[in-house]
Amino acid sequence: MLLSILLILLLASGGFALTYLVEREETVLWRAAAGAIVGSCIYGTLSFVLGCFIGLAIASPIAFVLTLLPLGLFTNTDRRKKFKLEWERAKNRMQGGSTTKFLRFAFYAFFFILFCLFFAQAMYQTPQGIFTGGSNNLGDLPFHLGAIFGFTDGGNLPPMNPSFAGAKFSYPFIADIVTAGFMKLGTDVRSAIAHSGRRASLRA
Repeated sequence: MLLSILLILLLASGGFALTYLVEREETVLWRAAAGAIVGSCIYGTLSFVLGCFIGLAIASPIAFVLTLLPLGLFTNTDRRKKFKLEWERAKNRMQGGSTTKFLRFAFYAFFFILFCLFFAQAMYQTPQGIFTGGSNNLGDLPFHLGAIFGFTDGGNLPPMNPSFAGAKFSYPFIADIVTAGFMKLGTDVRSAIAHSGRRASLRA
């Protein structure tokens, strides 16, 4: 699980750096949120395109390194100064105490804990088999597991529908590619599902 969190944070850092090319004035929190999405999308798309030619096992680490390349943008002195200024502003907002700051913190803390508990139930394993804590995931989880293991073990690139042989895979599958790519980087399927991209439990 720690490896999945580390991979997400690294991908987010690449996306974080890219935000400086599109937005000059934003908060660190905004850049971090946008960076997590942008980084995962870039990694998933690169893994898909490269995987069609060289296989996911090789494509995944290459795509990961390419997603981190935007960090080179911080070699620019002005951009580093911009980041330091935004970081100082973010720290200053945390200084002192007030009802507004407490309520804001409580709001984010509540939903952070709620979503962690929710995503942890997307898939779990026992000696009796694989289970899910969300009723809407009863049909969704097997479908996505079929897609994920099709990418990791079945060489399903370019992707075909995992449920119907010879049918086009019309469902958006980049999130499944991200999960499969994480598995090729050493994570287990449960933590990869819980921490990568859009969650299977949210897709139904």
